[in-house]
Amino acid sequence: MADPRSDMGSIPRTDTVPIPRTNTASASVDARTNTATVGADARTNTASVGVDVGSGSVRAAVFDHRGNRRAEAVRPIQQFNPRTDFYEQSSADIWQQTCAAVRQAVAECDLPPDAITGIGFDATCSLVAVGTAGNPISIAEDADTAHDIVMWMDHRAVAEAAEINATHDPTLAYVGGEVSVEMELPNCCGCAGIFLPATPRPGGFSISPTTWSGAPVVPTSPAFAR
Repeated sequence: MADPRSDMGSIPRTDTVPIPRTNTASASVDARTNTATVGADARTNTASVGVDVGSGSVRAAVFDHRGNRRAEAVRPIQQFNPRTDFYEQSSADIWQQTCAAVRQAVAECDLPPDAITGIGFDATCSLVAVGTAGNPISIAEDADTAHDIVMWMDHRAVAEAAEINATHDPTLAYVGGEVSVEMELPNCCGCAGIFLPATPRPGGFSISPTTWSGAPVVPTSPAFAR
């Protein structure tokens, strides 16, 4: 019997063509390059706004998503110091200047408004008196409704802070053992002594004039019943 393997040598091999690999590799590299380019463009062509509300000014800046600052704006805000240790502000003034700073920064950056995909705020820890309808409530001795913020550096509530600390309540452990005169609770109690019978009392308090409209306010302190 003939060896079947002997015929295999007569099978022609000349029609076998190697599969090219260079095009596949090149396409893969191009795809990665294009993806990276598109990602970089997206980060450069979209941005967020950061807003910082300080004691004397509000600042707004536009940053693209690669971290580059594209524009910024600064607007002054009012402070009122009617007498020693009393420092007050206006939430309406702060919000007006915040909006103006944001609009200016967005207008001056080299991106269209629809490229802005987010906004963030930080602010001082001041106390805003808010009516039940969201209206400003004066915390001033002269009942000026433009003065509805007890600034963080106000020290009108020294006696109230001492009264709170004298309770030695266990919850004081969460604030280092005692409250500061600049904290919200003594200031809530301190405001109780300045509201005249004809003056509307706050429906609540909020920590920041730029964020109160987006979050629930703290209910009015029982001190107002005194």
